[in-house]
Amino acid sequence: MQLVPHRAQALRSVFGLGREFERALDELFEGRTRSGELEYGQWIPTADVKQTDDAVEVWMDLPGMSKDEVDILVEGNRLSIKGERKREKSEEGENWYINERFFGTFHRTFVLPAELDPSKAAASYREGVLHISIPKLEEAKPRRLQIKAG
Repeated sequence: MQLVPHRAQALRSVFGLGREFERALDELFEGRTRSGELEYGQWIPTADVKQTDDAVEVWMDLPGMSKDEVDILVEGNRLSIKGERKREKSEEGENWYINERFFGTFHRTFVLPAELDPSKAAASYREGVLHISIPKLEEAKPRRLQIKAG
């Protein structure tokens, strides 16, 4: 019966090493922690990218930012989004209990999956979510062919 606590402790150690190893790999290959903070004071906002028959759609979470703090550039099939979320001014003598939000600059570049028409791209910003829609060039859109009889 004395071995059960020892085995449980050993299992906790093994699982703990797995999590630590996973975190170290994330930092090594992505230059950031699992929480999204870069080691050198930047942060990486989360994003979703979806391709439809007509366009590529991008959603990026930018809570606490205004649309004027974001710069978007579309060149060919590359989309670059950068900006800076500034820390609120803190008062002297404040004692933070928990401080988990990230501040600083960010820069994300996506290589998009289709030939796009940047001249018709549109962006909107609502409730902390940036939405970008970039239509495909007419030549890149799928076309249905009708089969002629005989």
